[in-house]
Amino acid sequence: MATIPQKASLPSSRPSAARNNAIEQGVISFDTFKSLSQTERSALLRGPKIAFLPYLNGPRVCEMPKRLLMAVSPLANAYIRDHPTSSTLQIDALCAESDALPHVVNYLCNVCRTAKFYSLPPISDDVENTAIIYAICRVLQMEEFGHHVMMQLKRLVRELDYPELSLILYAAGDHPSDPLFEHIAQTLAKQRHKGLVSNVQEFKDWLTEHPMLEKAMDEIDEGHKANRGRLSSRASRDNGSGRAQAAQAAQAAQAAQASQASQAQMRRTERERRSIKFVGVYEHDFDGRYAEEL
Repeated sequence: MATIPQKASLPSSRPSAARNNAIEQGVISFDTFKSLSQTERSALLRGPKIAFLPYLNGPRVCEMPKRLLMAVSPLANAYIRDHPTSSTLQIDALCAESDALPHVVNYLCNVCRTAKFYSLPPISDDVENTAIIYAICRVLQMEEFGHHVMMQLKRLVRELDYPELSLILYAAGDHPSDPLFEHIAQTLAKQRHKGLVSNVQEFKDWLTEHPMLEKAMDEIDEGHKANRGRLSSRASRDNGSGRAQAAQAAQAAQAAQASQASQAQMRRTERERRSIKFVGVYEHDFDGRYAEEL
């Protein structure tokens, strides 16, 4: 009989723990988060924690305050609202099992404790984990937190080998709408057009592994070709228009010269006519007689 209260108490204790794990927290925009005071940001550290899993029912690899994650990640916020008592969140295995995830979590917790906001930094001299930091921000829909990291990766694109570029493409979701993907496509398309690719066949072989990138680069090339065609047509029209205007100007000058010559000829004719008229009058000679000047 003594065991009945113990058995009966189990269901009541578990829902209580679950209810304590459920919290209400809206998404805070990046600009608003930056403007929060230290006291306001530190309040996001209170309450239950949530752990990241590399796969379903996998090991807990890293945890952070649940309220903070809901505040900065729209994706996590939507998931937790649908599963309010959940204490875990599954994330891409490459992201979860890297050093990048603890780096991001530590940054988010630390920036809530500092008096002044600072940007999420890359991991120095570590292209792989820096790329995965960007991937974590993209996956969790925290792209604005990853802006500084993205700019660092953009600066490195020209210096990286193909495996590193492949990793960055993975971090960018291998999708043309991602600004980092677009930067890579623009940079490589420019190098290909200018003949700056050192090993063309190796480059082609690598591109076949990234059909979305190859398609984006081809579209960039077509766009530049169309622009060059429009500029050439415009230049031809401008040159043709210039020649036509020059011809019209020459014709106008010739017409003006002809008009001036005609007017000069008319003035000479008028003077000659007047001279003949004056010579043709009768003048009185010395003898008082009229004589006609022949």
